[in-house]
Amino acid sequence: MGSLNLVLLIGAGNQEIIIAVENLSSFDFNITGTITFNEGDPIDIALLIPSNKQEKFLKIPFDRINDYPHFELQIDKFTTQGHENQYDLKIKPKPKHFAKARLVSNWGLPGKSYTLWTPKDDASDPINIPKITRKPSYQADDLAYIPLGNLTEMAGFGRELDLHASAIFKNPKSVSPEVIYQRQLSEFATFIDRALRMNIDRVFIIHGVGKGRLRKAIHQKLSSNPHVKEFVNEYHSKYGFGATEVIFQ
Repeated sequence: MGSLNLVLLIGAGNQEIIIAVENLSSFDFNITGTITFNEGDPIDIALLIPSNKQEKFLKIPFDRINDYPHFELQIDKFTTQGHENQYDLKIKPKPKHFAKARLVSNWGLPGKSYTLWTPKDDASDPINIPKITRKPSYQADDLAYIPLGNLTEMAGFGRELDLHASAIFKNPKSVSPEVIYQRQLSEFATFIDRALRMNIDRVFIIHGVGKGRLRKAIHQKLSSNPHVKEFVNEYHSKYGFGATEVIFQ
C-alpha cells in the first residue's frame, strides 16, 4: 500500500520550485493548510487528491526556498466508507535539502519528496490528532544525485549587480576613477560567471548613465560572450536607462 507525498521539484532551468502531491495509495485525501514564509504573504492550500493520482498545483521562484517556507497542513483521509482519519503535519524544507537534489521517481525532475501519510500513521488515535514534522524522504529507486551546482548558493543569488562606486567601495572618493573602473569590470565578469554556472536565465547589470564608458565596455563584453542570447538597455521602471538586462542562452 502506497503513501501520500508532498513533492518539491526543481524546474525551468533551476529558476522555480514546482510544488506537487502524489497519492500512491488506494485512499482519497483532502489537504488544506497554509505555506508561510519568513518574508512575504502566506499561500493557502486546498486540494482533493484521489487515489493513485499525482498533481502539480503551485510554482514559486526558486529563491523563495531561502525564505524557509513552512507547510502547515491538515490531512483528511477518506475510504469508501467516508471520512476515516485526520492528521496535522508540518513540513519545513530548507535550502540545504536541495544542495544535492535527486531525480524524483515518477516525475522526471530533480527535487525532494516529503511523506504526508503512510499506512503506519493509521495506528494513531484518531481522536488525538497526531502532529508530525517530516524530513525529506528518499525512495529506493531514486536515481543518483544530479550535479546541479550549489543550489544553496543559488537560493541567495541576487539577479542584479549594482556597479555604482558607492556599492563597491566603502569610501569611493578615496579611490581613483581608473581603479573604480577596473574593479567594476572585475565585479561584472565574476557576476556573469556565477550566473552562468548556476544556469540563471537573466540578470540586470546596473551601470548607471554617466558618460557611458562602463556601459559600452559591458556591452562589448556581452556581445562577445557566446552564452548571452541578447541584452537590452531600454527604459525600465526601476532602473531608468541605467541598467542592462542580460538574457542567457
